[in-house]
Amino acid sequence: MTLHRYTYLILLFLLTALAGAEPLLPAEAVWKALRFDPRLDRDRALAEGAHAYKKGAGSQPNPTLQLSAVSGQSREGANFVSQTFEVAGQPWLRHRSAEEGARAADASMDETRRIVVKETARAYYDFWEAHSVFALHSRQLEFARQLESIAAKRLEIGEISHHEEFRVRQIATNAEIALAESEGELSVARQKLELLIGESV
Repeated sequence: MTLHRYTYLILLFLLTALAGAEPLLPAEAVWKALRFDPRLDRDRALAEGAHAYKKGAGSQPNPTLQLSAVSGQSREGANFVSQTFEVAGQPWLRHRSAEEGARAADASMDETRRIVVKETARAYYDFWEAHSVFALHSRQLEFARQLESIAAKRLEIGEISHHEEFRVRQIATNAEIALAESEGELSVARQKLELLIGESV
């Protein structure tokens, strides 16, 4: 994180403290994202299924003999015996394959969790940086309008020239443009964070 980003965040927390608001904390944002993100729900379900399969992967097939017969006059194919046989070593191979599948599912879930944490942390700081920049430009525009009003009065009494008054109005115009741009960036940053944590900020 750059020094400028730290400065923006400090300014934001000071402004929210003065306004009596409590900003969303980074750990809280990450916690909400980990609970909400559908990618983790998908990976969690896959991991649970892989571990459930692993538990029964090494067990022997049902060894019970099954005999079926038709009472009365039997017909061809009416009687049969079924038995499942396994070649030696197959249960061990199946269990090993299931273990590898379970480990792969766990690794995939851990990787997704790291991605969610990283994305949320980035979105969190981008949002609060955009929020602090928007607040700063709002103050600058307010100050520029005050100067514009003062310049208009000074122009009326001849204290400044039209050129000087125009320069002050240009400062106010630039401040309006900067505020509009920062508002757009704030809206985009807010949407990204809200999509990750599943609620409004």
